[in-house]
Amino acid sequence: ALSGLDRAISRSAKFLGNTAFDAALNAQFLVQIGVFTAVPMIMGFILELGLLK
Repeated sequence: ALSGLDRAISRSAKFLGNTAFDAALNAQFLVQIGVFTAVPMIMGFILELGLLK
């Protein structure tokens, strides 16, 4: 998700039939999406609590 390297690795894994490696790359992508979604929410909560005190 962060570089084009994982796309090339995924393409070669699909070509060679290595589905486990492709699944690991997909899991990494889901973790990255979760982190990038959760960090702004957590920062928003921290800022709101700080302003309300």
